[in-house]
Amino acid sequence: METEWRPELSEQLKHLSDFQLAEMDLRDLQSIMEDVGLVPEQVKQMKLIRKRMKNRISARVHSQKQHSEIQKADQVSRPRAVRAG
Repeated sequence: METEWRPELSEQLKHLSDFQLAEMDLRDLQSIMEDVGLVPEQVKQMKLIRKRMKNRISARVHSQKQHSEIQKADQVSRPRAVRAG
């Protein structure tokens, strides 16, 4: 899943996928951005992209967990409904 927009980046950062960006340790990302020489606006935008990706991943995990719990609850309640009928 790639974002629709990315700030102008050096070649050293373009190879990172959004998932890699989200999972990378913030200190490592800050070090890379400093080494590459991003301007403060680019750093701000990279952090925003990282935050959005982390939120998307978290939301997806929560949704999958919730879906799994609903399925388990349905499986547990079905045998009872059959016995009651």
